[in-house]
Amino acid sequence: MKNRDILVLLLLLISCDGIFIPDPIDPRLPMYTETGNNAAGAIINDQIWKGVVEKTLFFESGAPQVNIYDEGDSLVFGIRNNQAEIIKFHIEGIQINALLNLTTLNNTKIKLNGIDNFGAMENLNTLCNSSGGIGQLYLRRITVTEENSIIISGTFGFTINGYSCGNIDVSYGRFDYVVR
Repeated sequence: MKNRDILVLLLLLISCDGIFIPDPIDPRLPMYTETGNNAAGAIINDQIWKGVVEKTLFFESGAPQVNIYDEGDSLVFGIRNNQAEIIKFHIEGIQINALLNLTTLNNTKIKLNGIDNFGAMENLNTLCNSSGGIGQLYLRRITVTEENSIIISGTFGFTINGYSCGNIDVSYGRFDYVVR
């Protein structure tokens, strides 16, 4: 075996992608899981949106983002697909100042009222951004792993009316990610 072949084999072995398990009712979406499969999906304006983390030794795409603000009273949780479309949730009025404190939101339904708490969509390719989504984010399960990572799993749906990108209806949303 040549050195180049060994390098390719090592890259393949080290790669760790998200796991897309088709939903039994609608196999275009990932099944709702709580095991850190690093996958998400939703129906947006009757089109399938799915995000699955793709990792190699040097590159990672589709990983979720959690931004906790210094005051500990708000956070932004974003999930991304490989077409540079991002679904975000802006949540205020919480008392979280570190990633591990997210577990206090376990089994919490958050009403997205479009003002303090809201859903948003961004498309980095078209620079189309819409916010003010009204609906619900359900953080069904948040647990800490042995490696002090967080598994965050939940469901969501929201509607954005009349913004620069037009009306956006997000339904049947689900996610299951490991956040480090």
